[in-house]
Amino acid sequence: MKSELSLSAVVTRQPAEFCAFLADLRNTEKLHPLLRGVALEREEGRTRVWRCDDRIMGFPLTYFARQTVDEDGLGFVNRTEQSGLTLTNTWRFEAHARGARVTERLTFEGAAPIVWFSKKVGGDAHRAIFAAIEREFG
Repeated sequence: MKSELSLSAVVTRQPAEFCAFLADLRNTEKLHPLLRGVALEREEGRTRVWRCDDRIMGFPLTYFARQTVDEDGLGFVNRTEQSGLTLTNTWRFEAHARGARVTERLTFEGAAPIVWFSKKVGGDAHRAIFAAIEREFG
């Protein structure tokens, strides 16, 4: 099964600047209600691998996110595979009169129960990220 969710916000930062800020997942950790730790494992060109320590319903979960930054510096894609789920987060940063429009598209792929649960929990977490982005940078 495949399911998607898109979120968007406008911030008072320049697109490339804010893309670089959020592409460093150590900054995203401060906005994400489930992340408890992020470390850069390795970096090669435009590709990074991040170790992410999450807490899902109180239980620890460690996974690795493979990130590729777009050539134009105005977007990136994070992809994780964990517990039968493939999650792809596609971020884009576009010029806007007030600064930048930030858009994230989350794509959940796996067995129906895993996709349903992950979209519910992950969707709530990412809505909280966008609320924090709007509050702190909007």
